[in-house]
Amino acid sequence: MDYNKLLEKARKTYSECVTGAEKRRLESIFPELRASEDDKMINALIEGLYDCMADDLRWSDFGGVPIKDLLAWLEKQGEQKSTNICW
Repeated sequence: MDYNKLLEKARKTYSECVTGAEKRRLESIFPELRASEDDKMINALIEGLYDCMADDLRWSDFGGVPIKDLLAWLEKQGEQKSTNICW
């Protein structure tokens, strides 16, 4: 099996990992799985915005922008970044 096929299998397994230890183990074998700093920031913002919405229904916007619009934009940024990767 070639490396790209193994990497694709590892990506699927990585997305299903529950513990950080499992993810670190896969990252040590496939460094490509490590999240970039941009990805970490985007994910942190997404989690924080979801927390704001869940904690208090009064949080319908953030800085005058609806949270659902911010989430859609942030998620789109992450998707665009992943589709720009060349193999």
